Amino acid sequence: MKDEILKIILCKTMNNYTIADYNNDCEQDNKKRMAEFIYKRFNERYIEPFEAIEDKKKKNGFSLMAIACLMIEALESFWQGLGDTKNISKKIFMDFFSHCFELKDFNGLEEQFYKNIRCGILHQAETRAGWKISREKNIPLLDKERRIINAAKFHTKLKYYLERYKKELETQDLSSSIWKNFKKKMKTVIKNCQM
Repeated sequence: MKDEILKIILCKTMNNYTIADYNNDCEQDNKKRMAEFIYKRFNERYIEPFEAIEDKKKKNGFSLMAIACLMIEALESFWQGLGDTKNISKKIFMDFFSHCFELKDFNGLEEQFYKNIRCGILHQAETRAGWKISREKNIPLLDKERRIINAAKFHTKLKYYLERYKKELETQDLSSSIWKNFKKKMKTVIKNCQM
């Protein structure tokens, strides 16, 4: 049974990176490979599927924002070393925007984003309080006055954040909080694979 668990694939784009691979990388302090794993895990699930759609008419801003919200919550759980974000999602979003300088345009709007974008899209499949989602090139990342978010630009900014997170993992010492939190979250990820 233990051998079967170690074969569970955590990331397909890394030639089927498994729990055993992760455990080996931890033992060997292979920061570069673990950082690459988390980057590719998020990229293959949340970034590449939308980049692969060639027909721009088939890309939907609401889908992009729903995926972005899932990605934010998952990334922040790695950042903080949380096994679960149940009952603290609002705090997670507030915390994320406080250190994600790629999305600094949303400073002061974190709570509005959480209630009107994240909760609106994920719970009711719509935005709230007059907020709109666009993919038009002429719309900036955030038009505060008209309450418009450019989903394509938001998604790109999240990709930049993911790249920065990877670089921080590669450069920080394994005793740093970023690594301690990453490994705490990975314990939960692996535990969830076994259930």
